[in-house]
Amino acid sequence: MAYPNPPVLNIASANYTPLPAMPPRYGAERWNVAAALGAQQLGMSIVRIPPGKAAFPYHNHYAIEEVFYILEGNGQLVYGQNPAPRPLRPGDIIMCRAGGPETAHQIRNTDPNRTLVYLAVSTKAVVDYVEHPMSQKFCVWVNPAHRMVIPHNPPGLRYFCGRNTSAVHYFDGEDNPQ
Repeated sequence: MAYPNPPVLNIASANYTPLPAMPPRYGAERWNVAAALGAQQLGMSIVRIPPGKAAFPYHNHYAIEEVFYILEGNGQLVYGQNPAPRPLRPGDIIMCRAGGPETAHQIRNTDPNRTLVYLAVSTKAVVDYVEHPMSQKFCVWVNPAHRMVIPHNPPGLRYFCGRNTSAVHYFDGEDNPQ
């Protein structure tokens, strides 16, 4: 793939891709700026959320940090273990450290008439463990540089989502001789 030289793009040339089909309260489209510029150590996207939606469920990452910069629109940030929504407006910068439920977060568009647009920047990790505290779910991503919520595993990406109550023992199924 050819990258711009110098590595500069303008948001006016954005090529947005809708996120895959989601439950009705979710919806968004994103421009993968990092891929367009050839970034190797950072993830970077412009995300657009329509009125009344959220792009992703309330979640936390154990391996990556994320920074969000609100460009347009108004919304709410739900953050931490006792998530009372905090209003967001253009110019707000949000830091989500790697960690447990105390760093869980979700950005919602609460404006009934305008799209919420933000820049998302993240570190990259070969493996990321993501929790969804409200739904008691977890996901493990291997090679999350290519991560997107998808119904299958493309080459180089492996992920698994499950519930905390569905664990099996490390040696489960290992007693059969081969």
